[in-house]
Amino acid sequence: MVDFRLSEEQELLRQLARDFAKTEIMPAAAHHDETGEFPTEIVKKAWEAGLLNTKIPEAYGGLGLGVFESCIIAEELGYGCT
Repeated sequence: MVDFRLSEEQELLRQLARDFAKTEIMPAAAHHDETGEFPTEIVKKAWEAGLLNTKIPEAYGGLGLGVFESCIIAEELGYGCT
């Protein structure tokens, strides 16, 4: 039988991304939508939190994760833009 539940690591990534979306993206989303300004500081924080460098190999400063993990993170970060 196939198990479609997230692994423990995937669930931790999902929660990290959701928390980041709630604390960093949501409070600033309306401002950036209205002004069209690029959220440079938020992007820097997301990179430092390991949310944007997931598919980059560890040898080059990334996490070396797969596409599925990147999709989990992208979905949660997108939650902050709604």
